Amino acid sequence: MNIPLWIIIGAVIGGLAKFVMPRGGIVVPIILGAVGSVAGGIAGQYAGFYEPGGPGMAAGLMTAVMGAFTLVGAYVTMTGQPGA
Repeated sequence: MNIPLWIIIGAVIGGLAKFVMPRGGIVVPIILGAVGSVAGGIAGQYAGFYEPGGPGMAAGLMTAVMGAFTLVGAYVTMTGQPGA
């Protein structure tokens, strides 16, 4: 599994999400991005989009990115942060 890579990708996405969520700290979006990225990557494996350690790294990265965006987006929606 590429969990360390997913965590890094999610943290970057969470950091970028800070531009969407002007209020609050930077820690929450980074953590949410990392958790969402890992969840998306694992979900992609279980859904059969690719095999762990197999030739589907692009699919794994895409599901990790989608998971991070989904979790950060859900947080923004539920907390009513401006700019979303």
